[in-house]
Amino acid sequence: MEAPRGIIERYQHRRTHPIVTRAVNSRTCHLVDPRPGPFNTRTPKESPAQPADQAGACRTPQQLDAAIYSCQAVSSSRRRTAVLALNPTTRRVQTTKLGTITVLMPAKNAASTILRAANTTLRALPRDGKLLVLDDASTDGTGELVKGIRDRRVQVLSSDQPLGVAQALNELLNSADSEFVARMDADDVTLPSRFSTQSRSLSRGLDVTFGGVVHFGESLGLAYPSPPCPLHSKAFNIALLIGNPVAHSTMLARRAALVETGGYATGLAEDYELWMRMTSQGYALGRSALPVVALRRHPGQVTARDSWSERAQLETFWQASYRELARVVLGEDEVARHSGPLDRANAPVDKARVLSKPLLEVYATLNGVDRLGVQLLARRSGFILREGRS
Repeated sequence: MEAPRGIIERYQHRRTHPIVTRAVNSRTCHLVDPRPGPFNTRTPKESPAQPADQAGACRTPQQLDAAIYSCQAVSSSRRRTAVLALNPTTRRVQTTKLGTITVLMPAKNAASTILRAANTTLRALPRDGKLLVLDDASTDGTGELVKGIRDRRVQVLSSDQPLGVAQALNELLNSADSEFVARMDADDVTLPSRFSTQSRSLSRGLDVTFGGVVHFGESLGLAYPSPPCPLHSKAFNIALLIGNPVAHSTMLARRAALVETGGYATGLAEDYELWMRMTSQGYALGRSALPVVALRRHPGQVTARDSWSERAQLETFWQASYRELARVVLGEDEVARHSGPLDRANAPVDKARVLSKPLLEVYATLNGVDRLGVQLLARRSGFILREGRS
């Protein structure tokens, strides 16, 4: 298979600490430096020629999809790190300094994508890890495909009756016996350095860590990364009051923290609600800048529908978790002062507008990198954080 020219790189200069993500294809190079202050955006320019053996036009969605599948991490030099390099031939089993990891993968009628999701996860998973798949009453042979994978780290559970995502995840969580658990969707792609990258975040005291993503799909054309902005624990708490700042499939967590919190509540936004509940109970959550998963985008996704989002925000348990998080982050007096308008607002960004004054006061205490990460999330939700204004 001929490797496409597209490559996504991250550069980190240790003295000035800018994080720059560069998306390069066969014709253009677009640089964005997301440091505090005005965005530094350069106009596209010609990219250097690629060696013939690494070339190959990425002209069709199928070629693009193949490019994401063949992502391969390469080692870093002292001054810069290339995160993703497209190399379809190299395979490497990653190792981490963490305890054992179990990857939780619920799957329903995912025959067309689950082998890629499983194989890329196994490639990145440490030798003592486990991939635990729950076949949620599939009718397309999903479970049989996974059972055909010859890897002792794979275990398949089956349910004759549809469980739904939340209940399936709780079943997987109860079946896991490892110190750490990770989440993976049956239609996404695990990037090669995922677990070695995320293990460093947990070793610094987090209970749950997430990462960035590379968005891809037939409707997108060229794959692109999420903004390379980390969110430390305090900033993550603030971001949750504006919107969900992470993709569920990038999660790596201490299993005990999820179990002690009560696991997933049955509902449409089971992940977002769990993050708010964990944060309110004092667990530390954060997001790293590096992409760890390639996130498939397609028009038929349930979470892409506006009606799904509206219904999720009307759920009573979600509203209660948001209010408790606001009380912990902003103070009980502030929540009580805005109680009426807060109850009438449904979407998190609308609630954030109600709480904008105390939210800005807490936001102003963050460091520059965290403020940028929160600001980008707020702008994506249509909410502009401006200091000095209520």
